[in-house]
Amino acid sequence: MRTLLRVLPGLLLLCEHASAVVPSGILRLSNDAKNATDMLVAPSSQSGWGPRLPTSSSTPTHPIQLASTDGCSAMSSAYKGAYVVVNRGNCSFLDKAIHASNAGASALIIRNTRETVYFVDRNRTASGGSNLSASSSTPSMSFATDCLHGESFLAHLHPSQPWLVPDDSACAQSPECASHICLPTGLQSARGFQVCCMWDTHLLMGVNTTTLKNTSLALPIVFVTVGQGENLTRILTPSIHGTLFQRPVPLVEVASIVLWALGIATAIGGAYNAASMDRQAMLASKPHAHADDDHHHEHDASDDVLDVSFRHAVGFILFAGVFLTFLYFVHVGPLLSILFGLSTLSTFTMLVTQPIFRTLLCCLRRGYVLRCPSIIGPLPIPDVVATLVTAALVVLWYVDRSTFWFLQDAFGIALCFVFLRTIRLPTLQVASVLLVLAFFYDIFFVFVTPLLFGRSVMVDVATGGQSASSKSGYPGVDFCERYPSFDACVDPEPLPMLLLFPRFHDWRGGQAMLGLGDIVLPGLLLSFALRFDYAREVHVKQTDVCFHRYYVVTCIGYCLGLLAANVAVVVMEMGQPALLYLVPCTLGGISIAAFVSGDLHQMWHDGPYPMHPMAPTLHSPGDIDRGENAPFL
Repeated sequence: MRTLLRVLPGLLLLCEHASAVVPSGILRLSNDAKNATDMLVAPSSQSGWGPRLPTSSSTPTHPIQLASTDGCSAMSSAYKGAYVVVNRGNCSFLDKAIHASNAGASALIIRNTRETVYFVDRNRTASGGSNLSASSSTPSMSFATDCLHGESFLAHLHPSQPWLVPDDSACAQSPECASHICLPTGLQSARGFQVCCMWDTHLLMGVNTTTLKNTSLALPIVFVTVGQGENLTRILTPSIHGTLFQRPVPLVEVASIVLWALGIATAIGGAYNAASMDRQAMLASKPHAHADDDHHHEHDASDDVLDVSFRHAVGFILFAGVFLTFLYFVHVGPLLSILFGLSTLSTFTMLVTQPIFRTLLCCLRRGYVLRCPSIIGPLPIPDVVATLVTAALVVLWYVDRSTFWFLQDAFGIALCFVFLRTIRLPTLQVASVLLVLAFFYDIFFVFVTPLLFGRSVMVDVATGGQSASSKSGYPGVDFCERYPSFDACVDPEPLPMLLLFPRFHDWRGGQAMLGLGDIVLPGLLLSFALRFDYAREVHVKQTDVCFHRYYVVTCIGYCLGLLAANVAVVVMEMGQPALLYLVPCTLGGISIAAFVSGDLHQMWHDGPYPMHPMAPTLHSPGDIDRGENAPFL
């Protein structure tokens, strides 16, 4: 029963969005004194139109000029070669870009203004645009202001320019108001006119695609916020020049390196831990070894080990494929998270908390037990404490997964260790069947299923389903940046069967991910290689420094394969099936090494050599009898 509880979560191991407008451009301002100031801007290319910004910051600088108009009519040729700044509003972004292009401007900077935000919000409110749905629990949500982060009441507003709220108002001075700009909400009470903190964020500049088809634009178009626009106006002098370029993206992200190292450590460490029985047998075969004690330990450890057969290998992949397809059509993410938590309760306790508390509370291990019903029996207090601590950690992770992502990594590593200790490959033949099937499984569900279903089944299941932005009724990234907890803005929770590491040093955000299946399947081969090395050392009496040759070769293959997968992600700018690279590097590496060393026949048909203290001393693997006495593992 214990074996079943450990193996069942392993079937889940093969199951493998934007919430804000993140400015992807930089406007670098400099003067004759070479002092430079960077301003983050949102280029129109983020919305799919207009040229992309240059990737290099060494592009020529241009003078920056404030337009005397809003850019909605023909502009003077005096702006030729300059970065021209116009206010948002009164016409479309595309119209402004066309007029700037006709004037010969080198770039167009569209700045948001308090006036535009005020009138856009008034128009949206008047047309009922703030009412997203009749069934919404929040029927009216302001797009311009947020009273939770800053609010005050004024006795009067400017008669002709009500959007000009004094910057010294209590609302604007609120430490929670990030913009330090406030606007009237349109509400009036006995306390006066309500003003609230203004949202000051970058926007995605929409465009009429029909008009765009007949337009050729060569100048970059960027958007700056109200605060940035007002600051630009204050510092702008004839000596100020600017250059536009893309925000640099790290070629190699720290998160990818850390996850690469973590995946390698888990696979290699899990395989080493899984080969403990064979290691004990190898040590017992040496002179002066305590064979009786080691043999007893080996017998205890082997009770729950399952050797994979051809039928198991084929059935495992087929079941995983059917189960993954089922999850694609029937999203049961919360149930899988609960199953993951329950399996963690066993694996993490067994591997981490139980050894810790048995050591810390060693005096209570034998003397104090909890008397339970006879069907359960007495429970040592250290084991009870360990289980309760694990349960608390699981609940903590389940309640707030984004904050406690490192707990998911710890749980996943523990699951990999227990899986590798429970399941083992008897021969290279079975290993080849399992890994080759997994190789095509990964390719099919990542690259082929989009041709059949329109989306990658693997990616869709791993991320928990369609993102909020791809569903009908999505209110838009601008709205969801303001109200991320709104039902239509919430993305589904990704499945927990993977290791995560946030991209702390990448302005684009996100997480690096590695599926647990990409660890345990090659990990089974790593464990097999190490077990074969141990048996070979005893059977052949090999004493050279390379007696762990197959384990080392397979470990190197895993490192290179996982590295190749990461490089492919960077080069192709899309997720990759890691087994596409891991299987050839690991399975191919050990097969070539075995062929060169003369062990391929034994490894392919019979697996590790028979290992016991009385094994014959031979000079080469070729002398080994491969007859009917070969063991069936």
